[in-house]
Amino acid sequence: MMKFPFSMLTDGYKLTHWNQLQDGVQEIDIYFESRTGGKYGFTQMSSYQYIIMEHLVGQVVTASDIPKMKEFCKLYFGDESTFNELGFTHLVNEHDGYLPIKIRAVREGQVTPINNALMTVSNTCDYCAAWIPGYIDSLLTHIWYGSNVATISRAVKGTINYWLNATGSAPEAVDFMLHDFGFRGATGVEAAAVGGGAHIVNFKGTDTLVSIPFVQRYYGAGEMPANSVVATEHSVMTALGLYRDLEVLDQLIEKYPNGILSVVADSFDIYGFTEGVIERRDKILARNGRFVLRPDSVTKIHNTPAELVVELLDMLWSGFGGTISSTGHKILHDQIRLLWGDGITEDDINLILLVMAECGYAAENIVFGMGGGLLQKHDRDTQRYTFKCSAQLRNNEWVDVQKKAFGKSSKAGRLALVVGEEGVVTRRIEEVREGEKDLMIDVFENGELLVFQQFDDIREVAERTWAEYEKSRLAS
Repeated sequence: MMKFPFSMLTDGYKLTHWNQLQDGVQEIDIYFESRTGGKYGFTQMSSYQYIIMEHLVGQVVTASDIPKMKEFCKLYFGDESTFNELGFTHLVNEHDGYLPIKIRAVREGQVTPINNALMTVSNTCDYCAAWIPGYIDSLLTHIWYGSNVATISRAVKGTINYWLNATGSAPEAVDFMLHDFGFRGATGVEAAAVGGGAHIVNFKGTDTLVSIPFVQRYYGAGEMPANSVVATEHSVMTALGLYRDLEVLDQLIEKYPNGILSVVADSFDIYGFTEGVIERRDKILARNGRFVLRPDSVTKIHNTPAELVVELLDMLWSGFGGTISSTGHKILHDQIRLLWGDGITEDDINLILLVMAECGYAAENIVFGMGGGLLQKHDRDTQRYTFKCSAQLRNNEWVDVQKKAFGKSSKAGRLALVVGEEGVVTRRIEEVREGEKDLMIDVFENGELLVFQQFDDIREVAERTWAEYEKSRLAS
C-alpha cells in the first residue's frame, strides 16, 4: 500500500482549523466514544496500537515536507495562506518532527459500556501545537473499524456461549465456533488484516491469513495465534461432473486420513450427499479426525438455514448416533459436525442455535463461518463512534467545550474512565473519587509508544472485561 505523508492523514477542511482556534488557546483535549444509539450496548476496543505504530510513532514531519504541503494547499484551496506553515515549522524545529501529543486509552480488548470515553488526545506543548489533536482525530477515528469487528465477534461469542451452556455443551468448543471467512469480501488487504486481527482476539479460527502476520507484527502474537482446517469448495466437489460429488468425497477420505476435513455438501443434492456420507460411516469413523459437513445454501423447501440444519442433524443422528448432554440434548458422534457459512449474521446464528435447542440438539454440533457480516456489513455509525473536543486551556484557564443538540450531545471537561459504585462511568478528572482508578492508560507521548500491548494480554483483557460487563448488566 502507498505510504502517505502525515500531513495528508486528515480531512481536507482540517487543514484550515489551525487558523480558527480561539485566541489564547494553549491545550485542547478531545475524546473518543461509542455514543448511545448504536447496535450494541457495549464496545470492544481494537486496532489503535496498529494505527499509532504505523502513522504516529517517530519523526512524522521533515523540513522537506513543508514546501510540498504549502504548494499542495495553494493548489487545493487556491490560497497558500491556508497552510499552517508556522505550526509545521514548529514541529520540525522544536520537536524534530515528532508529535507533541499525549494519547490515553483503555487497553485493547477492553469491553466497555457505550457512552463512555475510550480515548483522550491532548497536546503536550502549548506553543503552536493546540491544532494537532483535532488534526489527527480523522486518522484515529479509524479505530471504529477494528472495534466494530471486535464488538460483533464478541457479541456472537456471547450468543454461542449462552447456547453452549443452555444445551450442556462443552464450553471449550467456543474457540473455534466462529470462523472468519471475510477476506474476499473486505474492502482491501489492510481492512482484512485489521478486521481479521480484531476477530481472533475473541476466537481462534480464521481463513483470513493476513490477520496472522498483522497481529504478529503489531501485537507480538506468537507463532500461530489462529488456525484453520482442510476444506473444499464447490469447484472441488463439482470437478468430476454432475452428481458425482460422492466420488470426490471418496477421494478426499483417502487423501486425508487425519485431521479435520470440511466438505461442501450442497453442490447438487444435499440430501443425497448426506445419505452418501452416512453410507460411508465406517470409512469416516476410521479417519483419525473430525468430518464436517457443510450445507452452504437453503433449499427451496426451507425458509431458514435453521430448518435445514435440524433436518440434516436428524439424518446424521440416525446414521452416526452420539451421546446425550446433561441438559438432555443430543450431541453427534465426536467425529461428525456441521458447518454453516453462507451469508451468516449474528441473528442467523442465534436463530439456528435456538431452533437446534428446541429440537433437542446441543450447540456444539455446529460451527459457523462469517464473512461479510463480520468484516464488511457495518460502518462507523453501527456503534456511532466519534471524536469530540471536551476542553480547552485558554489563557491558563480550563474551559469546557461541549455540543448540545437534539439527539447529539457531547461530554465536557477533561475526562477519566473509572469503575465506581455505579459501574464503569466517565467522570471529569477533578470529580474522580478516592479509590477510583482511571481505566485509560498513557499509550503514546511525544512521538513514542509508551505501552506495547501483547496479543495474549489483549485476549485476557477481552475475556475478563466481558465477564465483568455481563455480570454488571445482569445485576442491573
